[in-house]
Formats: sequence, C-alpha cells, structure tokens
Amino acid sequence: PWRDTEIERVFEPVAENAPDGVVVIDPDIQDLVPRFLENQLARAKLVVDLTGSGDYETVRRIGHNMKGAGKGYGFEVISSFGESIERAAMRSACAEVTRVAKELEEYLAEVKWQARS
Repeated sequence: PWRDTEIERVFEPVAENAPDGVVVIDPDIQDLVPRFLENQLARAKLVVDLTGSGDYETVRRIGHNMKGAGKGYGFEVISSFGESIERAAMRSACAEVTRVAKELEEYLAEVKWQARS
C-alpha cells in the first residue's frame, strides 16, 4: 500500500537551497541559459514590433515556440508568457499582445536562476 509520505518525496523541490522566485535549471544546460534568456528578450521586443505592423501570424508562431522553449529550459513562466502571446495573436488582440510582451521584458530583466545541485 502507498502512503502520503512516498508521494511527498517524489514532489520535493529539486533544489531545497533555492530561494523563492529562483528558477532551478538542469546543470547540463546552464551554459546555454544566458543566451536563451537574451533570445527571449529579443523575441519579446520583436513581438511588439510585429504587432505594430499587424503580423499576427509571426507573433503567434513566436509565442508558440516560446511556449515550448520555456518548458525545455525549465522556465515555466516564459512558457506561460509564450502561450498568452500565442492566444492573443490568434485573436489579433494588439493591446494584449503588447502588454504581455512588455511584462515578459520586465520578467526577463529580473529573473534569477541557478543550476540544480
């Protein structure tokens, strides 16, 4: 028979020493993370520009790719931003896409991360 304590052990935080709000990532990709974050910032800025010119299909694709990349790198928040951008672009919601992209820029300026030990 299973016990709650067994379940709890499975879902322990991957890094108990990580402060709140710090994204913990796989040490195998830590060298790639700075470049990944720079790319996401560039994409957020591009989304604002493309939205201004009405290119919602490209914005939707960028959001979709961001959704997958965020998960792949362990940045669930970036994934959520990507999903929001994708959905807003599908509705051609200019103000919403711009707002989400600006929020993503703010997040990227402040995000802290560390490799799992």
